[in-house]
Formats: sequence, structure tokens, C-alpha cells
Amino acid sequence: MGKQVLHSIALVVMVFLGGCSTMPGTFNGLGSDPMSMLVVYRTDKQQITEEQYKAVGAIAQEASNQVGLQLSSSLEAAISSGFPFGIAGAGGGAVEGGLAAGAAGTAGFLGGFVGGLQNASYANVWLVADITEVTLRDREASGDKTLKGLHVSAAFIRTGNTVVEPAHGLIRRK
Repeated sequence: MGKQVLHSIALVVMVFLGGCSTMPGTFNGLGSDPMSMLVVYRTDKQQITEEQYKAVGAIAQEASNQVGLQLSSSLEAAISSGFPFGIAGAGGGAVEGGLAAGAAGTAGFLGGFVGGLQNASYANVWLVADITEVTLRDREASGDKTLKGLHVSAAFIRTGNTVVEPAHGLIRRK
């Protein structure tokens, strides 16, 4: 159990050392690069152009900015998830005594804390993807032919896309 607690603490520290534009794995929604949260594709079997990729990047960045103004913080999500798990763990550990209650409560809190961070990540990814897709459809409907057949989907694990550069082989280079 001690090893699991250490791994959980290491993960929490890694997440909060932050400043990274992209975050690993299921924590990609905690990063600041919205393109790492998106899979971009075309429905006409053509490759995405640089112009299209840049347009999606700009839309995704604006979506991310809007979502960031409205969602509660990832710390709030982590703590509000960690406390119920910690209390439950401490209650279960109390059967064995004080030290076990403290250990089980701490482990429960850390597990809930990490789960809360994942929930915050998932919420951010889904909202950025949804708003980006809706904006693509709105712009296409208003006559923007560049975006015809271009779509995005949420990626709950980090993609190879960044605002600066698409995943290798994704776009057609001129």
C-alpha cells in the first residue's frame, strides 16, 4: 500500500508542477494546449490542409478560453472528490484502529483527489471539443467553405496535436 500512496503523491506533484502546455495521458485536459485534446478529421477522405488546421487551432483556443472562464478549478474538483473518499477510507480503517484509519483515510483522499483531477480533465476536454465542433458547423453554415467536412472529436488521452504543430502525417504540406 505504501508504494501506491507514493505513486499517487508523485502523480499529484507532477500534475501541479504544471506550466506544461500538454499534460500526459488522461490528464491532458489540465494542460493549456487545446489541440492536444482534439482529434481532427475530414469526412471526405482528404488530408487536412495547413489552413484548416490553423483555423481549428484558433477556434479551439477560443473555446478553451471560454471554458476556462466558466469551469471551477481543477483543485476544487480534486479536493471535493478527495474528501468523501478520505472520509470513507478513514471510516473503514477505524475498524482496525487509529493508525489504520489515518492510512486508509489518506489513501482514500489521494485516490479521490486524483479522480477529481481526472474528472476536471474530462470535463475540460469534452467542452473544448464540443464547442469547437459546434463553432466549425456554425462557420460552415455561414458560408466558410474551408471548414466543409472538417470535424473534431474529444480525445480523453493526449493526442500528438499542439496549437503550433499537428500530429505527424496529419496535414497535407504544400
